[in-house]
Amino acid sequence: MLEKEKRLIRQKYEETCPRINNSEYHIRWLDEKIKHSYQVLGAGNYIIRHEKDFHNRTPEFVNMAKTAVLLHDIGRFEEVYQNYVHPLEHVDHGLLGAEILRKIPAYNRPEIILAVKHHGHLAPKFYNDPEYAEISSPKLRADVRTVLSVVMDADKIANFQMMKREAEKFTYLFLKSRTAEQIAMPLSADVLSFFARRELAPNNIVNSLSDYLLSLICWIFDLNYKTSFDFCLKHGLITNLLHILSEYNKDKETQNQVENIVDTFLTDKYQQFKD
Repeated sequence: MLEKEKRLIRQKYEETCPRINNSEYHIRWLDEKIKHSYQVLGAGNYIIRHEKDFHNRTPEFVNMAKTAVLLHDIGRFEEVYQNYVHPLEHVDHGLLGAEILRKIPAYNRPEIILAVKHHGHLAPKFYNDPEYAEISSPKLRADVRTVLSVVMDADKIANFQMMKREAEKFTYLFLKSRTAEQIAMPLSADVLSFFARRELAPNNIVNSLSDYLLSLICWIFDLNYKTSFDFCLKHGLITNLLHILSEYNKDKETQNQVENIVDTFLTDKYQQFKD
């Protein structure tokens, strides 16, 4: 299934490898991106099997959603190269991926393009996108949101799993670059404030390592489907996130505050699913 799309991912990987001059860090990053893409597809398949949004959908729609899930990080390979050349500059891999797929007729449709483009963005950026605003069909708008929702949830689940099952890889790729000062800094009031409001923390206020870890925990506020929450709780993924934060956040008061907010949020979320 999706063999053509898997070949496209492999092609982007093989094109990028020679350009990064055997940098061990960037090679491992590239290797992770291929594996992550397959893991996200697995999570997406699980959500699609269990969620009513996908019941009674045509095989064509389901295949399109799975295509968006698998190709969501197609822009990561260019991002890795850009990081190798300009390590201090931010590159939006969602935008890169959308432009790559826009040039391929089979994938140049709003359900795929917008899902790839915005899977890592805050909601206002998606809803304010002129490309989305120009869609006049209510059904197409709803289909775009459905595909984006499954891509976002599957992406988060796969990342949460990696943090638990492959702790060494997570430390190497995402924590190793943190300075001693960032590791020692306490959790900031700004990031904690976003968390307390159940909002995603913007990158520009994330400074310490504890800030970064809490910003990852904020992702639970952006999960869409009950299936996603069920999976995370069944496999202890949220508990693991809190445990990682506790290793670096030495302030027990704020740690207890974070854990209480998570518990209350999950209780409220499951009540919403019942309603």
